[in-house]
This record gives sequence, structure tokens and C-alpha cells, in this order.
Amino acid sequence: MTRLRDIIVDLAIVVVIVVFGAAFFVARRDHARYDGNAKAIAKWARDQGVSRIAWPEDLRASVPVLLHNKVAVVLVDEGRLAPQQLAVNQTPVVVTRGEPPLKVTTRARYTSGPFVVRLIDLGDAAKVPLEPGQQIGEEISRPYRYAPLRDSRVVASGEPFAVAVRLGPGRYVFTSEAFDPKTRASVRLVAAHATRALAETTSKASRIVQTPYELAFSVSQRQPVDVVLRTEALGPADASLLVHAWHVTREVQSG
Repeated sequence: MTRLRDIIVDLAIVVVIVVFGAAFFVARRDHARYDGNAKAIAKWARDQGVSRIAWPEDLRASVPVLLHNKVAVVLVDEGRLAPQQLAVNQTPVVVTRGEPPLKVTTRARYTSGPFVVRLIDLGDAAKVPLEPGQQIGEEISRPYRYAPLRDSRVVASGEPFAVAVRLGPGRYVFTSEAFDPKTRASVRLVAAHATRALAETTSKASRIVQTPYELAFSVSQRQPVDVVLRTEALGPADASLLVHAWHVTREVQSG
């Protein structure tokens, strides 16, 4: 009886080893599945004179390969990709699986495995308003995800960080991940069209990024207009903020 029990235990151990071994090799294969495509795409982008590309966010496992091949990466949701996301991030090469309906001029095209790679006109992309539910913005510094695109943006007192976006009629939420390690500054968010502020809010800056500072505003014009989104540092003349990221989202209105 003891012998039979030992055999069963040994078999169970073997089964566990085989299952986990197979899972390891499958995971490793999946992890590196698109590395060859990523390398080829990076080379094609560099041949076009481009060093920043938009890459599907669910395939972030290939980001190290892209960085190693000398292209910076902006992760995007290819299923809900807003053309302006490419413009504000200065990523003229966009990589998708299939053909999403981007309403922009394509200057060059390349395919690698399941990927369609396009060099697009950023001027066209900047003019396409957001659809309900779409979001655009910049992940300026994300060292805890992978190598940051660049250092956090320094916003000095009297020198606001301003971004121009093209927005149609609707309701929007502007967020800014700002902080002040010295806690001397306050954060002012402003959304403005021409010389008129659509909305603004001011809050004391936190020492670290806890939750993004948020500003809701509306665009009432019937035609798309240029809206400037500003993050400002208020306080002593030598006060400043650091900005990790900013986003603007068009809300989905019910009814």
C-alpha cells in the first residue's frame, strides 16, 4: 500500500513538473512572439527618419525590443485610437493589427506579420476632433512601467505648460498629474478658447502624485475649435511643479 502511495505521489510530481514546464515554454514563446516583427518595424521606422512610434498597449512585452532598436514607444489602445493621440505625442508611425478607420493621410505603408504600419500626416491627425469616449494625452514620465519617454515636465511659476487640442461640441474632463516635492506651489488647471477661459480650478500641490488634478469643461460651438489646456504653478517666484502626464477625455453623454 505504501509502495502504491509513493508511486502516485511520484506521478503527481511528474505531472506538475510537465504542466508547469509546458506553461513556462508557452509563456516564453508568447512573450517573444512579436519580437522579430518589432525589430523589423523599428528598422522600417528609422528608415523613414522616425524615432517615435505608436504601439498596441496590450503588446507591451515587445517594448524592450523596440527601445533596444532605438525607437521610443507610445502605447495606444488600437481599438479606440484617436488620431490626435498621434499628433500630441509626435508619433507619425502607428502600428496596428488590421486597418482601423483613421481619418488621416497615409504617406507610407508597411506590413510585418499581423501588423499594419503606417507613416501618417500629423497635421491631418491634429485636426480630427475626439469622438465620445475617446481620450488623448501624454505619458511624459513612467519609470515604473518601463524606461520613461523623458524626465517629468518642469512647470515654473509664470511659465505654464500649455497644449492645444482640437475639440468639437461636448463635455470634457482635463486631468494633469502634477506635484511639488517642496509643497510650495499650487496647481491651476485652465481650459481656454481664444482669450476666454472655459473653466479653471486651483488646488494646493501634493508632495507626490496621488490622484490627478481634474477640470471639467464644455465646448458649446457647433464646429470644432482649438482649445488650450494649461497646467500652471502658482506661488513664490521660484516655485515650480513636476508633471508626469496629462489627458483630456470626451464624455459620453446619455440621452
